[in-house]
Amino acid sequence: MKKENLRRIAEELIWYGGKSEDGRWQIFITLDFDYTITCKGSWVSGKFVANPHAFETLRKWSENYNCKYCLNTMRDESNVGSAVEFCNQNGLEFIGVGKNPYQDIEGGNTNKVWGK
Repeated sequence: MKKENLRRIAEELIWYGGKSEDGRWQIFITLDFDYTITCKGSWVSGKFVANPHAFETLRKWSENYNCKYCLNTMRDESNVGSAVEFCNQNGLEFIGVGKNPYQDIEGGNTNKVWGK
């Protein structure tokens, strides 16, 4: 990868990230549930099937790069709980659902989830 591309990626990660209380950089990533971390058709059958390697990869990113995840989904309140529970059972925790709790610190107010 070219050096200027790596620099641009690093700058964006710093912009959308920040330092946690322990001084480590953290990266906020928004995730869609249906057809992204689960396989196509899962939402219709109600039996969620994880996309191959999705949870393994996301857990590694969390451990190695201090990534924090927000669930960004079209699921309504009556259906989002089962999605969060499925993710928790697969070792994925969210800092927010439908919102990044850190995004309004500087006075902004938006309904779009903030992250990469």
